[in-house]
Amino acid sequence: ESRLKLFGPKDDADIEIPLTLGEAREIAAKFITMRQSLRRIVSLDEKNVPKYAKEIAQDALNRTH
Repeated sequence: ESRLKLFGPKDDADIEIPLTLGEAREIAAKFITMRQSLRRIVSLDEKNVPKYAKEIAQDALNRTH
């Protein structure tokens, strides 16, 4: 994340940023966690969204930071 912050939104050139295998695996694991959490939120019944969505999102953020 800190490496990506070096590049502004207008830096759209195809730039390669070297990552170690461990860093790439960590990014993939965090992405999977967030995706699963979003799926859980979307699958909630309408009446349960206000009750559980914040809790699910907070749990995912805690596990990815």
